[in-house]
Amino acid sequence: MHRILFIVFLYNLFSTQYIMAQEDKDYKVNKELYTYYHQCQVNIGNPSVLLMIDSLNSMAKAREDVRMLAVSLSLKLDYYYFKGENEDSIIKYVNQVKDFAKATNQLKYYYFAWSDRLILHYLKTGNSTLALFQAQEMLKDAQQRDSKIGLLACYNSLYQIYEIKDLKSLAIEYCLKAIELTENYKMDNYNIAFYYTTAAKYYIDQHELQLAREYLTKAEDNANAEIHMVKVKLAHVHYYLALNNPSKAWEILQECRNIYDIDKKNAVYRKAFYENEFQYYKKTGQYHKALEAADNQIAEELLLNESALKNSHYRMKGEIYLAMNRKELAADFFHKYIEHEDSVRLNNEQITTSGYATLVNLEKVEKEKNELLLHAQKKELHTKQIIIFSLVALLGLVLYFLYRENLLNKCLVKSEEDLRKAKNKAESASKIKTNFIQSMSHEIRTPLNSIVGFSQILGSKYENDIESKEYASIIETNSNHLLRLINHVLELSDLDKLEDIDCNFVTDINECCNLSIETVRKYVQEGVELNFTPTTKRLIITSNPERIIQVLNNILHNATKFTQKGAINLTYNYTEKEKIIYFCITDTGCGIPQDKYEEVFNRFSKLNTYTQGSGLGLSISQEIARRMGGDLYIDKNYANGARFIFSIPYK
Repeated sequence: MHRILFIVFLYNLFSTQYIMAQEDKDYKVNKELYTYYHQCQVNIGNPSVLLMIDSLNSMAKAREDVRMLAVSLSLKLDYYYFKGENEDSIIKYVNQVKDFAKATNQLKYYYFAWSDRLILHYLKTGNSTLALFQAQEMLKDAQQRDSKIGLLACYNSLYQIYEIKDLKSLAIEYCLKAIELTENYKMDNYNIAFYYTTAAKYYIDQHELQLAREYLTKAEDNANAEIHMVKVKLAHVHYYLALNNPSKAWEILQECRNIYDIDKKNAVYRKAFYENEFQYYKKTGQYHKALEAADNQIAEELLLNESALKNSHYRMKGEIYLAMNRKELAADFFHKYIEHEDSVRLNNEQITTSGYATLVNLEKVEKEKNELLLHAQKKELHTKQIIIFSLVALLGLVLYFLYRENLLNKCLVKSEEDLRKAKNKAESASKIKTNFIQSMSHEIRTPLNSIVGFSQILGSKYENDIESKEYASIIETNSNHLLRLINHVLELSDLDKLEDIDCNFVTDINECCNLSIETVRKYVQEGVELNFTPTTKRLIITSNPERIIQVLNNILHNATKFTQKGAINLTYNYTEKEKIIYFCITDTGCGIPQDKYEEVFNRFSKLNTYTQGSGLGLSISQEIARRMGGDLYIDKNYANGARFIFSIPYK
């Protein structure tokens, strides 16, 4: 999957430049505007570029240049797209670009915003369902308009969606359709070399080397930039390794290394280079160098902010250690790979409604009740046996009491067997229901996510219609509450299965705190300040960033509900000697009575039954903290609201 997202990254990097290159080629573009456009492009990640884009827009209006007006709108969309923090802004500017492009009959910008920005944003954020829906809508639109540019954009999007879903046969089908469309209609597709290379790699993996050779030749002939040629060369490495010609593969690898060394701006492609270098060393039995190449690839992914995809490296290293006959290390890495894959699969599963949660908890209570009853029956049986033996010894009524005890034993044994069967039946039913919940979770949570997404779209679409916008906001708010409740129920179920939490991930504490602050900011009541005060400029540790963010989100979200004025403050401090971090979340809300300090951490506990929520957030957070080796508790000395202390050890 990491290879797919890297291709998407490169495609995005050059998509806007390609459109402007076409503009310069097909039309006489004003040099002043074109130069200023490039300055904006260089600074696209800097907030100051927004003012530059507004200036470009004003200059284009003054010259009545509709193409540069479309470009300025696309640049503003690019800023929010590459920043990736505000989906509402991305959707807003996608719609603006589409509306303007449609009004001025500039369909390449219309489909660019739809395919290369909106759909790819959904893919980057893991929402492939919405991405597929948008691609299908775009396909209908392109077919109605009979737009070849639109069809090409659809094929590109569908290829990327199915590639990420690991449906390679469907992905290559749309890749070949894009190639066929370009060739048949003589369309000037700047990135056609990418698709020739992609087809070649697919046929190499399928061991159809003749077809692979043909597509590699086409890719070479249509390489329009150095990035294209580098991708073709790396595909040749793959090809020659498949031909068992490692010497030729090594020669091409060195050519690629020289390109990187000569032009430092090509360093962004080093990840793909190390991936092929790893395959070369693995093929030639140079296992230590293969491990070094894998480590280099991990380092490059960290630079590209792709560390979350590191599960593939576990598999890569496992294969190398297995080849080195270091079976224990190989087993360890394969275990980590499988564990990470399972974790990702679990996190991507959707959960069902709160009724299922109630059912599961009722089943659990019934199971505990049966176990207690069985234990009581066993204790009663043991006590009666002692009494009977004592009576036999004292009174000599052996036969009489033995006869009665024998009858009693039969009854108790039968009762014990019935209870055992009931327990087994309850456990079986619990497993069936759990499996049912997990299998149904995807079907239920996906529509909920769609409701949230489309309510956001409706809100932006009816920007000027206050009543419609309010309705969309109500849908979004309540969908989010329901989704949060469902997430809590599934998390509670998952925690009951886990014994401890993996805390071996690189973690930026300040980034975790900032993400949590931004996540709950929209829930803060009017007039309340939300602040984060870092203790140090940067603190990198080994822990579990996802779980830290989850706990902070729950506590901060809880604080926003009960704080109507004043401030909510997040800070932390740490001790080098004990290796413990203490997060402190303080609010000026209504506070918690001292006799309720422990009760609030009970499952389904709510001090105010009229507030929204399931009463699970604090219980889940304390469970997570303790399974990470820390704790979550209330500061009893704070009296101006509530103060929660969340502590965890770190490496």
